[in-house]
Amino acid sequence: MANPGESALVILPPADARMAVDVWRLRYDAHVHTIPPHITIAYPFVIQAEEWPDLKPDIRACLADFPSFSVEILATGVFESPANVLWLRPDHRGVITAIHAALAQRFPSAVPPATFEFIPHMTLGFFETAEALQQARETVERELRPMRFDVGEISYLLQDVDGGWCQSDTVAIG
Repeated sequence: MANPGESALVILPPADARMAVDVWRLRYDAHVHTIPPHITIAYPFVIQAEEWPDLKPDIRACLADFPSFSVEILATGVFESPANVLWLRPDHRGVITAIHAALAQRFPSAVPPATFEFIPHMTLGFFETAEALQQARETVERELRPMRFDVGEISYLLQDVDGGWCQSDTVAIG
């Protein structure tokens, strides 16, 4: 069941990186058609669409201290519990983690404390078993070519009544 109005702050990679990632997501992620490949900054982001215009200047001010940066993807990672999840590991020199922490500190009601440690990642798929996860990881690692892209903004995504997520707005970094 979709939760219309849910929102998130994410990094959307450029089109060429999205296409490369979607090759794996088409194989391993049932959500490939409902959410674009992304690196999560804050989810849930507890801000409804009607609240966004008033909050956006404060978000922009929070992000003003961070320079634009590059992300390089060279490796995979996994979450084994409570779900078997395969993901790409962005090398970001700590900037994504610092942005998440700054937003959580400045907007604690919008970025609630996470159940798990915040680990920047780009999800590729979900698996029934640890064996299936390991097999997929080996396949992706054989096929993975280094990806690098610049990040100058974060995106505000909204979920619609059909469960799809779309970019509603962006906020510049720096």
